[in-house]
Amino acid sequence: MQEQTNLALLNKVAVVTGSSRGIGRAIAIRLGQMGAKVVINYCSNEEEANKALEEVKNTAASSVQIIKADVSKPTEAKNLIDTVLSEHQKVDILINNAAIQRATLVHKMKDADWEEVMALNLSSVFYLCRAVLPKMIESRSGEIVNIGSASGFMAHKGAASYVASKYGLIGLTKVLALETADYGIRVNGVAPGITDTDMIKGLTDAAKERLLSGIPMKRMAKAEEIAEMVAFILTSATYSTGNFFHASGGLIM
Repeated sequence: MQEQTNLALLNKVAVVTGSSRGIGRAIAIRLGQMGAKVVINYCSNEEEANKALEEVKNTAASSVQIIKADVSKPTEAKNLIDTVLSEHQKVDILINNAAIQRATLVHKMKDADWEEVMALNLSSVFYLCRAVLPKMIESRSGEIVNIGSASGFMAHKGAASYVASKYGLIGLTKVLALETADYGIRVNGVAPGITDTDMIKGLTDAAKERLLSGIPMKRMAKAEEIAEMVAFILTSATYSTGNFFHASGGLIM
């Protein structure tokens, strides 16, 4: 566990989507270390969500809870935010992290695969922001961080839906930032490169070596390193909005 350094987010209400595993869990833990009231969101894996809950409980988090919601569905995304607002009367921080990938060449891709990726990776961010912004605008404060990907800045064969969703997320982030700056709300993004999470665990060693060969730093990111970038945006990059911070080991150059 990363050493706690400060309580800069003490009592801030932070919703982290897709936070039962991987980058999302690491972000939830890091925000807990900084004193936030952490809301862990998951869709299907209750066992992993409970593990994340216990890990966040072991930090300096002001509180921690789990809310199950499939944020790719507009009603469930709204219900997630409404539930948090009902309990805490505010959402200070929204981390849009939930995402999936379906690797298929365009001419072989099924409608359902395309729609599933776009719904979770892009539409969910719209649904959640639409639900949370009225309260943030009313309070004239708020932080939104969208977790994108190096794939939002470069193309990959067999990843059309994923790449398109992450490119779209960049545009949505910029529009959200432009529309909300007058209200004291900041909207930024993080573009992780290849990160050591479940998404790449199924790859062969040879496939991993091919991926690493394109990274100047010659290693994958740790999920904790992406979480640290999020913490930096929330607490130190206070004059930034509408930007994507690269965390790709030099992959994006």
